Amino acid sequence: MKNIWLALAGCLALASAASAQSPASDWARAGDVKVLVSGFRDARAAVFVSAAKAPAGKTWAVLRLDPACVLATVADMMGIALRSDIPAPALRLENDTPLKRFQDAVEPQWKMRPDMFLNAYTPGTNEVFLMADASYYNKLKRFLDDSLAHEYVHFFQVKYKNFPIDQFSDAEEGEAISYQTRFRDEYLTPGIVPPRCR
Repeated sequence: MKNIWLALAGCLALASAASAQSPASDWARAGDVKVLVSGFRDARAAVFVSAAKAPAGKTWAVLRLDPACVLATVADMMGIALRSDIPAPALRLENDTPLKRFQDAVEPQWKMRPDMFLNAYTPGTNEVFLMADASYYNKLKRFLDDSLAHEYVHFFQVKYKNFPIDQFSDAEEGEAISYQTRFRDEYLTPGIVPPRCR
């Protein structure tokens, strides 16, 4: 367990250094992201995790877009037709979800109980969990919505492409980061409403 958290701390330091040198989309596209995801097969949602526990009285980030339109937009990007027989995952935000609920959902998948809330998709419960600390997203020039897009990619990988999450490699995480970055750059950063949300 100690090695996992040391690795996460190192990952955060590398991510912070990279994002300080250039926009996140630039270094993610340049292929440096492979360094970030290497070794995180059991905790891939922790790639951009904030290492500190949330302070009291923090401000919560809010979604700019409806989750259903984010799901539909990501599906379009991936060339996937949504199916009525595959339910969309339930969304659980940090600000209204007990930590224990998150821990119970991710423990079978990660084989550990994180002591803080992280971004994750859990196929066993078909839920997306999202950190909601506004300072985290502001610091990295990211949005709650692009983290949601990232986790929706994992949902499609598992439920539509039938790829077991315990067999994920850097390729699946890289794909999720790629679509997350595209979603952020095309819609969130310039403030453009996706066609599926109009």
